[in-house]
Amino acid sequence: MRLTANQLDVLGESHRLDTWDLGNPSQPRHTGQQLGGAAWSTAAAMSPDLHMLATGNTGSTDNTVVLWRDQRDIRDRAALDPIGAGAWAVTFSPDGHTLAVGGGDGSVVLWDVQAPDRPRRLAQLTGGTTYVDAMAFAPDGTTLATGSTDATITLWDTRDPEHPREISRVTAPAGVRTLAFQPGGHRLADGDGDGGVTVWDVTDPAQPVRYELSHSAAREAVGALAFSPDGRQLASGGVDGTVTLYALHAALPHYDFQQLPGHTAGVDTVAFSPDGHTLAVGSSDASIILYDTTKLHDAQQLGQPLTQHASWVRSVVFSPDGHMLISGSNDGTFIIWDTTDRTQPQAISTSDRYPSSVVALALAPGGPLLASADQDGTVRLTDLSALDDLRTHAVDRACARVGQGLSRTDWSRYLPGQAYRDTCPS
Repeated sequence: MRLTANQLDVLGESHRLDTWDLGNPSQPRHTGQQLGGAAWSTAAAMSPDLHMLATGNTGSTDNTVVLWRDQRDIRDRAALDPIGAGAWAVTFSPDGHTLAVGGGDGSVVLWDVQAPDRPRRLAQLTGGTTYVDAMAFAPDGTTLATGSTDATITLWDTRDPEHPREISRVTAPAGVRTLAFQPGGHRLADGDGDGGVTVWDVTDPAQPVRYELSHSAAREAVGALAFSPDGRQLASGGVDGTVTLYALHAALPHYDFQQLPGHTAGVDTVAFSPDGHTLAVGSSDASIILYDTTKLHDAQQLGQPLTQHASWVRSVVFSPDGHMLISGSNDGTFIIWDTTDRTQPQAISTSDRYPSSVVALALAPGGPLLASADQDGTVRLTDLSALDDLRTHAVDRACARVGQGLSRTDWSRYLPGQAYRDTCPS
């Protein structure tokens, strides 16, 4: 699911891309089209300029990648040559000019997609012996990292994508589940199938230096991984319920870590607030816990767990200003929390209970529009502008509704011992 200020795109395993024009959020206009091909869409990536979508497919008769240029005309598309054993990962370079496709046979194919209706095959690489299902470009676009379930990570020099060069190949502790570059691009984190988290110093990509970070003794798969906005902290969540926060020093191997207590079941979602001072963690124990991450070596739980959900918390996302947190759950609801005081978040709105689990949430950048996706494929749009206005101007709205503030008599009755002040100044 991808949400922008004026458009929502939803890709499902049924091989359907549904596109909605959100010019009028109260009356979204559906412009969905059925995608071609005979198999499931197993991977998708949006170009940085949001004008092109790449979908990867897998199946006995498909294994293709399809480019969709500008969803306002979804018919303008191009199918790339099939890749062996299906396309399991796709990612665009930061400038949007190159598309990398990871295959189930361990191959990686680079495509020039500057002219989406005439994609040009640039090169084929060998990223492993089994599925390549984790890939990431460095922020400057000059390096591509590919990870395979055979536990190999390969760094490629993609400055000339027509003639990419293998820089180095390293062995991870276990099958690679996810990859993430630190915002500065000098470190690469991978989450493994055994619960391990490894940070690679790739300042010299020809000689990556491996630092395996401490992890859960249960050694179960990493379910979530996120860098803080400044890149100094890395949070990981495991399916065993372990949450680990790493404070990465300027020079590895020096780092500190904490096992953050609180959850009793698997963690599937972690998110830092935009200022990097708060980490929200959602769990299948139906709770959300906020942690103060201001001090790099001493994160502390903020207040009590948020337990209004009745089932597994699948997604958490902060608003751009950090004053709201939105959580989606298997109980079929999403809850909007006022996190202005992060020690006492208040649930200010709960959605209707929908027939299916709320599995994904997205906020439009710079706008108060929320998209929530249910497990049954339903996507709902919610305009949060009125709620945001009420939260921001709560006193003014309350005074306008009641018509007056507290009199001195009422003040003495309800707030004895407190100095009087006019609650609704004219």
